[in-house]
Amino acid sequence: MEENKFNQAYKIALRYLSFQMKTAFQVEEYLLRKKYSKEVAQQVVKQLINQKYLNDEFFCQVYGNEKLKREGRNKIRLSLLKKGVSKEIVETYIKTISEEDELKKALEIGQRRVYFYRYLPPQSMRRKLMNFLLRRGFSLEIVEKVIKEILSQPPSE
Repeated sequence: MEENKFNQAYKIALRYLSFQMKTAFQVEEYLLRKKYSKEVAQQVVKQLINQKYLNDEFFCQVYGNEKLKREGRNKIRLSLLKKGVSKEIVETYIKTISEEDELKKALEIGQRRVYFYRYLPPQSMRRKLMNFLLRRGFSLEIVEKVIKEILSQPPSE
């Protein structure tokens, strides 16, 4: 009976993974929601890791690089932790993101966003742009550099 439950859970987990990459934590939680026991869920996750269907380090890199196109380190860190990736793996990945890359992305995002604020007084523009970039997960240090750079440029229509 236990072997049958394992095979059922394994098939369900494979189908779940076929749509999108997931972390080991997400697969385990999914199986628990499907009313499988914790032991069966852990065995399935262990089997999937051994067969290289689950790899949290690889997930972290792929997911983080995709999110880096529009978010900063802080928001990426929180997203990965929320998805159940271990803190050590997340911190290792976050260290691979260079400050220059993050600054370049923040500047790119800020320059696109400043268009919406072009008719506001400079102080309001600065405040709105700062809040926007902080919500996107960029550090205060990077946000200040971006704002200084953007406000030093002549306004364009």
